[in-house]
Amino acid sequence: MQQRSVSASRRPSGTDGSDFSYRMVVDSRYTRVAKGKSRLGALLAAQVIKYQSTADMTYYELLDIGRTLIGVMLQILIIITTVSLVYNMSPKRIS
Repeated sequence: MQQRSVSASRRPSGTDGSDFSYRMVVDSRYTRVAKGKSRLGALLAAQVIKYQSTADMTYYELLDIGRTLIGVMLQILIIITTVSLVYNMSPKRIS
C-alpha cells in the first residue's frame, strides 16, 4: 500500500490526478465508530484508575460494608424463618 507524502500538494506516485472522482471516502458512520472506540478506551482507563483508588478503602468504610452485609443476611434469615413458620402453621389437606 502506498504511503502519502508529507506534502499535501504532491500527488501520490502512479496517478496523474484525474482519478479524483473515483476515490473513495470513509463513511461518516465508520469515523464515528472509530471515535467512539477511542473514547471508550479512555473511559475504561479512567474506570481502572478510579477502581484502584477505591481499593485503598479505610477501615471504617470496610466496617460499614460488613455491617450492611450482616443486616441483609439477617433480613434474609428472618424472611426464610417466617415463610417456613407460615407454611408449617397452614392446615394440611388430607387426601
